[in-house]
Amino acid sequence: MLGGPSAEREVSLRTGASVAKALRSLNHTVHELDPDPSGWTLPEGTDVVFLALHGAYGEDGTVQIELDRLGVPYTGCDAESSRVAFDKATSKERFVAHEVPTPPFQVLTADSRVELEREFRPPVVLKPVCQGSSVGLQFVENEMDFDRQLEDSLRYGDRILLELKINGREVTVGIIAGETLPIVEIRPKEGAYDYQNKYTVGATEYFCPADFPAGVTQKIEDAALAAFNAVGGRD
Repeated sequence: MLGGPSAEREVSLRTGASVAKALRSLNHTVHELDPDPSGWTLPEGTDVVFLALHGAYGEDGTVQIELDRLGVPYTGCDAESSRVAFDKATSKERFVAHEVPTPPFQVLTADSRVELEREFRPPVVLKPVCQGSSVGLQFVENEMDFDRQLEDSLRYGDRILLELKINGREVTVGIIAGETLPIVEIRPKEGAYDYQNKYTVGATEYFCPADFPAGVTQKIEDAALAAFNAVGGRD
């Protein structure tokens, strides 16, 4: 499955094309399905669905519920953990409950009349609660820009996660079958790791394995695995 109805449709089409090419190179029979939420049908004899969908519908548990109803296996997390992980506010609550290190946060809406508490004064980060690929991401560096940038984020959802900005090196950790993969450090050549820098060839450099002392590497891996487990991740 690729494409779909989300704001990340174009990226999903590219992901799906690459996945299909790789699977065919391993002699699998592959059918590409761009699902219309109003109705779709799997090819007869489908053994497993490889989910290459990005964003809402494909990553938030919606398509997983439908596949569970059909009794067809699929890649990635189940419907409930997909729902939890895609909702940044819910996943943050899980992190806090499981003592996974995470910045202080609160959730804002268009109706919020927020007197920013001292701990949430800029610099802060704004993220739509239910979007992926850094869609709607805003870094607020001063209070004068806060209202305008909040309005920009609200174009991508009615709930916005406000977090304290943490300056540091950016990394990502893949997990397969309960084991962490080597840490990847992410370094955009300019600006933040936003949608454009994620999907523009050559805009970002990736270093794997990331160059950290052994003790730091272990802490990063432990935090990543704890976050994965906190949202109920699988596979």
